[in-house]
Amino acid sequence: MDKYWKTCLLLCLLSPVNLCGPGRSPSHSRFKRLRKGDHFPEYLHSEVDVYDKNIPPKHCSELVQIITTDIIFKDYRFESDARKTTKICRKALLKLSNIVKSYWKGTLKLLVIQGYMSSPEKEVENDKLHMLGRAFNLELKLSKNPSKNHKVADHVISRLGELAYRNTQFQYVRFDEGGYLHVSCPCEVDKVESRCFPSNSEVNLQNGSRALIKDIRPGDSVLTMNQNGELKFDEVVMLMHQNKGTLIQNYVQITTDNDKSITISRHHLIFVSKTQTKYAKDVLTGDLLFTYDSLTKKAAKSIVTHIEHDVTQKGMHAPLTKSGTLIVNDVYASCYAMFPSHRVSHAVFWLWRQVYDFLKYFDFSIGIPSDEIHWYPDVFRKTLVYFNVL
Repeated sequence: MDKYWKTCLLLCLLSPVNLCGPGRSPSHSRFKRLRKGDHFPEYLHSEVDVYDKNIPPKHCSELVQIITTDIIFKDYRFESDARKTTKICRKALLKLSNIVKSYWKGTLKLLVIQGYMSSPEKEVENDKLHMLGRAFNLELKLSKNPSKNHKVADHVISRLGELAYRNTQFQYVRFDEGGYLHVSCPCEVDKVESRCFPSNSEVNLQNGSRALIKDIRPGDSVLTMNQNGELKFDEVVMLMHQNKGTLIQNYVQITTDNDKSITISRHHLIFVSKTQTKYAKDVLTGDLLFTYDSLTKKAAKSIVTHIEHDVTQKGMHAPLTKSGTLIVNDVYASCYAMFPSHRVSHAVFWLWRQVYDFLKYFDFSIGIPSDEIHWYPDVFRKTLVYFNVL
């Protein structure tokens, strides 16, 4: 039975994943357009802050060559040092190259105007990541005639920056005053990435009590909200991820003007309108969230007043409800992470909701998986990786 359902799941996933590319899908909410001098993430003052001001003096991993004809290097030699980079940066750059080819339908190619610097004439602060093989300066060139001195418009470079930050492992993207895009990526040995809530998060149960998220089980009914802003209780149908003991260092703590505070992983989706979501790492002061007032028993609109990044908390927990939403610490959030569209993620889990109802109807025990990650979302994640979406 288990093998049968896994096969059905793979067939189900193939269709929605194709809708998830970096093109002009309606499920992709847009970032603020980058102007010269702007960068992602917007909340940081400098590139060094992305990596906790802890850029190691040596390479964090072995440097490898980028051998491809889909990317133009300013130094055209295949043995050039400019082609050296870390494995994670090579993966990010190749992925961005494929995105460029798809988005601009083969008319443009990536041009690397500066990559790895083995021995710069004069070492400066901005060159540190270039010297470690973790940064690139990028432009776009015409595919058919790359030698032609054709300068693409600023809005095209801005869009490239959005695609790079949203869809690849580049954690810092800046539209430089010189008209090019600067990108950099983390060490492979950087922090464990969580896409959940910490163990001390609380949810509201249908019996009127509150429970720690680590104690929630399939079949429990927890408080959430529908698209009309009406509160309701919804059944938990899966524990997508559970780990009670690991210390996670990359949570984001978001506080609102009515003193509600949620701690959530960087790549978890949170609602900034009744239907629109953002990654928690992209939430800004002044954004609108929806919260629950336990005194009035009503939902309220709240303004984000404070954001703290890289918060350390214990545990990772991700319960899934039938609606794909829940209220955690009185803040309305999506159950989903990893992929930027709540709507597409919810569609992918349609099959599991049917399986859950089937098993429940025949009084089969749902059980709690012994693995940290439930096999269903794990197959979804691996499928996205296979299709180069993650």
